Amino acid sequence: MFAKKHTPILKGLYFLFKIQYIITFILTLKLYIINGFNMKFLDQIIIQVIAGNGGNGCISFRREKCVPKGGPDGGNGGDGGNIWLQANQDLNTLIDFRFKKIFQAPHGQHGMGKNRSGKKGEDLIINVPVGTKIINYQTNETISDLIHNKKKVLVAKGGWHGLGNTRFKSSINRTPRKMTMGSIGEKRDIKLILILIADVGTLGMPKVPTPPNTPNTSVGCVWGWFGYSIFTTFRKMQNLTTCY
Repeated sequence: MFAKKHTPILKGLYFLFKIQYIITFILTLKLYIINGFNMKFLDQIIIQVIAGNGGNGCISFRREKCVPKGGPDGGNGGDGGNIWLQANQDLNTLIDFRFKKIFQAPHGQHGMGKNRSGKKGEDLIINVPVGTKIINYQTNETISDLIHNKKKVLVAKGGWHGLGNTRFKSSINRTPRKMTMGSIGEKRDIKLILILIADVGTLGMPKVPTPPNTPNTSVGCVWGWFGYSIFTTFRKMQNLTTCY
């Protein structure tokens, strides 16, 4: 008798219970999408650095009117560009490496005739925040800690230049037909970890909602619909706060 009399009420409570779970799921998905695509802070990333290859040497002989047997005049190639990581105090996150993870330095130019050497590849300097730890991803070896502003560290060395046939000229070999190829630049995967010390922290009891004053104290935002907020921590939040 009791069940028949209160069946509509029980159905209504069950319906509200299901609606609450649906809203929680939708808000969780919304928070994941927003944080996943608009995250402004990143403290770990893996990038690939490829140094430039050295330019090849040139086999060439001087051919000029009225100059018989001019001899070899092949120039050397240029060195490949190096890749450096430099600490920059104006940066505070690794978010710039989120979509661009492969960095390659220019190759050295090949040698040319008339004893002209190839142009050296320009060095590539990658700016990272102060406090970045550089780790070789393959060997898990720490390369360096950039704890001072403007400090630079070489992470990939460019290839060595090749030699032209002029370098192989001797008293017993007047017309050398020999040259060397430029070497290949270093290629490695490195892991960047931003080491930070928190100045301000907030603690809360389990199942306590996000403080409503978060947007007032930092650059973080509290997401929710109609004043509703998720009571479980979905993602760690690291924000910037200005202290006075």
